[in-house]
Amino acid sequence: MILRDREKILEKRIAKCVEGIAQETVGGISRVYQDHTVKVKGLLFLTNQRLLFEFTEGFIFKKKGTSLDIPLNQIYGVHVENRFLTKKLVVETKGSEGSIKRNGFEMNSPNKFASAISKTLKEI
Repeated sequence: MILRDREKILEKRIAKCVEGIAQETVGGISRVYQDHTVKVKGLLFLTNQRLLFEFTEGFIFKKKGTSLDIPLNQIYGVHVENRFLTKKLVVETKGSEGSIKRNGFEMNSPNKFASAISKTLKEI
């Protein structure tokens, strides 16, 4: 991860991206579609400027990628949902024309990460 000018890492956690659903409202009609179909393991970073999820794919030929890189001012909400045996951090972001996108991450201590995001959002 390359940090931007005056950017610092506030939280970093190993996570698995398990949900990437976008909800779009156009002309009063709401449409829901799936973004991520594969569960991807990687690192979720919270900085003082953005939320970023980086992953590595492949066994022999490794490929790095970024599936989430959003400025903090585009985060609409953050909460933790209980799943069968795990908890999931859910981050909702604002999109264009009233769309809301949900991204879900399984990780250790999602409540702590959610609190860190909420605290950072209050400070900006």
